Amino acid sequence: MIVGVFYFELYIPASRSRKDKRMIINSLKKRLRNGHNIAASEIGFLEELKRSAIGISTVCQRRAEAEKIFNSVYDQICDNFPVEITLAEKEFY
Repeated sequence: MIVGVFYFELYIPASRSRKDKRMIINSLKKRLRNGHNIAASEIGFLEELKRSAIGISTVCQRRAEAEKIFNSVYDQICDNFPVEITLAEKEFY
């Protein structure tokens, strides 16, 4: 059994207030959770308006499955949300 952890930092240029940021991040987390077998949480830059850090985890039988999920998550974020990924790190245990 493999536990995969995906950490990424986002730049949110459209955010002008905490409310804007919260709407974007909550939408992102909800859509990712609904589309994939993952847990997601905002874990950094909570007080900054234009930055956020998101942590995602999943449990799979094989590392290749977790990689596939994380690649799909990355693609979905890039294609469907008004954010830029500034850092992305994957770890497997």
